[in-house]
Amino acid sequence: TGMTWRQYLLQSRLLRAMALLTEPGRTVIDVATEIGFDSVSAFTRAFVRLTSETPTAYRRRVTSQQGD
Repeated sequence: TGMTWRQYLLQSRLLRAMALLTEPGRTVIDVATEIGFDSVSAFTRAFVRLTSETPTAYRRRVTSQQGD
C-alpha cells in the first residue's frame, strides 16, 4: 500500500468519517467520536490533511451535489 499501518488506519477512519458525514442528523462531533478522535479539532486537522477541506465544507459540498 506504500503507507505505514498507522497511516492506513487513519485513512480508513477518515474514509468512514466521509461516509458518516453524508448521513442526515450526524454532527461533526458525533462523527469524530465515533471514529475514535478525542477532540473535534484533532479530527478536523486530520480531515483537512486528507481532503483539503473541513468536515463541514465537505458535508455541504457532497450533500448539495446529491440534490442536483
